[in-house]
Amino acid sequence: MFLKRTGTSLLMLCLLVVFFCTPILFSPQFSLLTGFDTAAMDFPWYNYITYSLKHGHIPLWDPYVQGGRSFVGESATGGFSPLRWASVLLLSRDGQFSPRSMHIVYVFLHLLAAALMFALARTLGLSLFAALFAGFCFSAAGFTGRAGWFDMLESAVWLPLIFLFLVKALQENNARRRFSYALYAAVAMGMTVLAGRVHIAIMDALLVIAAAAFYAVSTAKDRGDSFGSKNKWLSAGLVLAVIGVASFAAAAVQLLPSMEYAREANRWIGAPGAVAATEKIPYAYLRNGYSPRALFAFLFPFIDVGSGEGFSPYFGILPFLLAVIGVWKNWGNRCVRFLTGAAVVSFFYSLGSYSYLHRLAYFLVPYLWIAREANRFIYLTHFAGAILAGFGIDTLFLRAGRQDSTMGLMTILRWCTIGSTAVVGVLTLLGRPEANDWTILSFLFLAGGYLLLSAIARGYRTAGASFLLMALTFCDVGAFSWSFYNVIDVRAQGVDHLKRLMSTRSAVSFIKAQPGLFRVHVDTDHGPNIGDVYQVQCTAGGMSATALKSYDRLIHQCGRLDLLNVRYLLRESKAPGQAVYESDGWKVVELLPSYPRAWLVHNAVIQLSEQKILQQVCNRDFDPLQTAMLDSPLETQLDGNSAGQPGQVTVRAYETDRMEVETRSEGRALLVLSEMYYPGWIAEVNGVPSKIHKVDGALRGVVVPAGMSRVVLRYAPRSVASGATITLLTFIGTLLLVSVNWVKNRRNRHKELIHAGK
Repeated sequence: MFLKRTGTSLLMLCLLVVFFCTPILFSPQFSLLTGFDTAAMDFPWYNYITYSLKHGHIPLWDPYVQGGRSFVGESATGGFSPLRWASVLLLSRDGQFSPRSMHIVYVFLHLLAAALMFALARTLGLSLFAALFAGFCFSAAGFTGRAGWFDMLESAVWLPLIFLFLVKALQENNARRRFSYALYAAVAMGMTVLAGRVHIAIMDALLVIAAAAFYAVSTAKDRGDSFGSKNKWLSAGLVLAVIGVASFAAAAVQLLPSMEYAREANRWIGAPGAVAATEKIPYAYLRNGYSPRALFAFLFPFIDVGSGEGFSPYFGILPFLLAVIGVWKNWGNRCVRFLTGAAVVSFFYSLGSYSYLHRLAYFLVPYLWIAREANRFIYLTHFAGAILAGFGIDTLFLRAGRQDSTMGLMTILRWCTIGSTAVVGVLTLLGRPEANDWTILSFLFLAGGYLLLSAIARGYRTAGASFLLMALTFCDVGAFSWSFYNVIDVRAQGVDHLKRLMSTRSAVSFIKAQPGLFRVHVDTDHGPNIGDVYQVQCTAGGMSATALKSYDRLIHQCGRLDLLNVRYLLRESKAPGQAVYESDGWKVVELLPSYPRAWLVHNAVIQLSEQKILQQVCNRDFDPLQTAMLDSPLETQLDGNSAGQPGQVTVRAYETDRMEVETRSEGRALLVLSEMYYPGWIAEVNGVPSKIHKVDGALRGVVVPAGMSRVVLRYAPRSVASGATITLLTFIGTLLLVSVNWVKNRRNRHKELIHAGK
């Protein structure tokens, strides 16, 4: 009976989430992909993973954007996310990942978030209805409900599972089971990192550390003995150590390549441009903190909170009021006290520069600057709020006969409702713009919430009351989520970036029909990512928070598109330039002259200063076909080109992570490839390993002997190999531990049944 009731509640929760997502699930009139970020990052990245797996390649190197870069180095791509791989394998059709498939993934992630929060709420002792309510609030309301970036959403859904196993680990007295629970929490944390948003993992880690410390302090205080205090601190410390080490191991396949990439990359931070990805961001550029008026946005969603990312503190009138009730009437519960503190602290941190806590944490907490958008810390507030709302549900529905338990709050809420009625009424009569339809709708939800909670507090604890509570929350959250964009409205008011991307298809077909290897530069603001979607090798187009330093210098400082083998520019039809092809608002302009994909050089100049190499390359009198600028000596001297013949270079094969080149040279020469230099690439010349040199500050160079040579380059980074080994061992070890624990638990239950029979 218990399992049946639990299953029924979970089914109802899933139906609620699916019903909530109906606009994008069953109608093409609504979309998540009209914005630039999702159309330029999420959708193309899913498609590149689809393309790679279809062709039997692990998506390690992406040759289709920025002249080529590490796909897994940029963690936001989610290149090693198990859920992302499963999604593209199950939902792709004809080698493409469609917008509808993206919407299905979005719904699945919300179902997962709801189910995991339901499991956590039940673990914390909440009733089935309270767990259902908490699951819906975490999934559809607040941060998780508004997260438009797929990698951010996928990272965020794992927090309930992390917290569930953390609670079990901290409360467990058996050492083996405590270690097991800590390891399970670590694997869930690893899934957060593999999903792509490291700053979500940073927030999760801060919550885990705070929870362990709070548990040790609070239990020691309850016990009142120093010996117990030491044991609890030791236990909490060991749990944290296991989670820290094992979570790094579980995500090593992503973390090690990202650490390697960070040393080579710049990170865009807005107005001042870019900084080195490993450099601590100046405090002045930690942006997107809330205005202090955001405090009132918990009740009034129309308030301007001073942040442009859409993450309002609002997560529904009833969830907020129920969270207040849950705190008020369950303060003696240790978990409630912790979650309340976490919610308050994370909200005040989200105020950014308005909060001294934010400023203090910037200097004291290592690497917190990586999560530079302060307002995103509302994620922790909404996580805690969803659970506290569940406690509020049980306070109202399971404390029959305690009509006075919430009367004080009902009185406050009644006067708030009366005051809001007066203010809205006066503003409406005066015709003030503040009294718009959204303001009135918000007031109606406030008034409706008060009336319903007041009735429940007075004893109306029926199935009808539960239904009304859920229905009002559903309508409230749905009205103010603004996550699903009406395509017609978007196109009428601005740019549908997904449609803009799709409109390049005809121009892309022309480009791909042209012979030879070359690149395309998407020469327009908010350039569509034709590279990852249509497999066109590009130097620009799409969106990314980072870029290789060498790429940044070559393109943005020098403007040397020719060095990256750019033959065509893709521009909007209204842009200048003689078109060789034009269709659907786009035109293709041929760029002449352009350097080939590879050539031979017999003269090398060693220059240790990176800045001087850049100055030389930026000089238009510099001829890369004759001279190569190097930052380190070659292993052998080049032969002069006395015959004056340039030699022959033929690219025999080109794949995403491998290329094969055939050369014919009159003497020993340097093969220069118009490919971005990056650690992890290895070369063989006639079957013998050869060093890859950094040429002209950005490109690859390999020394070849006189005569015919076969040069093969492969992307096989040790960071990925080492990380994959560590991650696989961690996951395999965890699965083995799960199996062992399952067998032992089954044997113990069998022994208990035998003992009970006797």
